[in-house]
Amino acid sequence: MKKIFLATIITISPILAQCDCNDDDILDVLDLIVAVNCVVYYPMPDGSGCPCIGCDSDSNFDILDIVAMVNCIIDGECWEGEIYGCTDPDALNYNSDAMIDDGNCYYEFYYNVEIEDVGANQELIFSEGLMNLEYGDEIGVFDVNAWIDQYQSVGELLVGTGMWSNEELTIFPIEGLNYDGGGPQLPGYVSENPIYIRIYRYSENFEYNTDILFSSGDGLFGWQSDTISELIFLTEDTFGCTDSDALNYDPLVYTDDGSCYDEYHFDFPPQVWQFQTVQFSESISSLSYGFEIGVFDAFGIISSSNWIIGDQIVGRGVWLGQTIDYTASKAIQYQNHLWRGYIEGNEILIRIFDHEIQQEYLTEILEYDGSLLFNGSTLIIHALQITEPAVYGCIDPLASNYNPDANVSGNNCLYFTPSYQNE
Repeated sequence: MKKIFLATIITISPILAQCDCNDDDILDVLDLIVAVNCVVYYPMPDGSGCPCIGCDSDSNFDILDIVAMVNCIIDGECWEGEIYGCTDPDALNYNSDAMIDDGNCYYEFYYNVEIEDVGANQELIFSEGLMNLEYGDEIGVFDVNAWIDQYQSVGELLVGTGMWSNEELTIFPIEGLNYDGGGPQLPGYVSENPIYIRIYRYSENFEYNTDILFSSGDGLFGWQSDTISELIFLTEDTFGCTDSDALNYDPLVYTDDGSCYDEYHFDFPPQVWQFQTVQFSESISSLSYGFEIGVFDAFGIISSSNWIIGDQIVGRGVWLGQTIDYTASKAIQYQNHLWRGYIEGNEILIRIFDHEIQQEYLTEILEYDGSLLFNGSTLIIHALQITEPAVYGCIDPLASNYNPDANVSGNNCLYFTPSYQNE
């Protein structure tokens, strides 16, 4: 191990530059050989003087200088390696210890806290020696359910920021305040909400989500002080809904992206004991996490009082990226009561609603097992193509309010009978 180390090229400090016996700007075993020859054979065999000046505090080059060189090379006690970093004093991430510029100087912060510092803060300590962090990494502290305005609206908010410089760092996130007696509401973190950390690395132009280990505190806003002992970078996309009460809750994501919703778009009728199973396989690649799925009969029963036929949703659910069974309710009459739903023999239709952009789409079933008709058997869908946005309206050309752009019946067609008046 030591032999390998001796052959390693190192950049010497000014203190030991005078020990560079062969003047090649490195301190290694070759300099040691020259130094030994200086002591053993001085003057040198070729009659020249010793090129080594001396490595210790005296002015003579002797065995003590050789000892100093050996300690330096083997133990690394008096040499310094090449340190890369930003060498521009005007840069935000200037590193005074850097010897070689790495081309990653930056002059504008990525994270900028835009809320007022009200003096109500939490002490968040990042321990010295945190693994994974590099000099100049920007740290953003977030509350994904913070107060974001004076009306106590809830949303994601950057509440604190700092820059890592290989030393212990303390960030003071800003707390939201609700003044008693009619005072203003000031945005900030809300006590008992989880602490989230993101890291922006300029050298990669990439923002990382992190998993956090705390050596003190409980990882929630509101404590007087929390200490972070480890940050684990999450390299995959971890944005999604983190609200366990939401319909599109994703337990595998770390950071809430504001996509949570708790109300269905499709108005599903009460389910009955007669139904058909429609299974959506996890192999469906066209669906995004959180899409709402609606199972429709375009000619189902839409009235609970009489047998009126029209566009009727008969089943619904939320796509969570895994195989799931949805049950489509059948229209039946039971004890003088009519239950809305599908009619056997009609075609099964699937529609998608994207809550993020508030858009409903039509689809085409490409691969499946079973029948595309409502017949009581299980339909397994393997591939689904999203085709065009759904446009509701009257699709009957004979109606007075016919809409040629509509592709979905709005169950609102109007028909007028002409009346004649004798003159």
